[in-house]
Amino acid sequence: MAAATEDDILIECERARANALVRGDKAATAALLAPDFTYTHSTGKVDDRDSYLAAFGSNYRFVSAQQSNLSVRRRGEVGIVAGDLDVVLVPKGGDQRLSRLRFISVWTRHRGNWTLIAFQNTKRASDV
Repeated sequence: MAAATEDDILIECERARANALVRGDKAATAALLAPDFTYTHSTGKVDDRDSYLAAFGSNYRFVSAQQSNLSVRRRGEVGIVAGDLDVVLVPKGGDQRLSRLRFISVWTRHRGNWTLIAFQNTKRASDV
């Protein structure tokens, strides 16, 4: 069996992030985030690491997060993962819904580990 490439590792990091979201695993999510992490929501709202983790699991419950069409680009100690993301979620006090998104995540390697420094998503063009 061939050793995992850096691209494979970045995809696994991104999948681990999505899986932690569905499990509602705040500790696993926190472990993936860089100290200066930012999240730009599809609404344009921006969270830093602290505000993102403070709200984690309180506004939405994620039922599933399906990633597809993933691509990876690397420049030195920076890796960029982009792809499609279909999430089934239940907003607080609302009904379950499907969000079809396009995302980009920026990872940086620090002391041998990849950490997420920025994440942004938007509705896919076909759904706007």
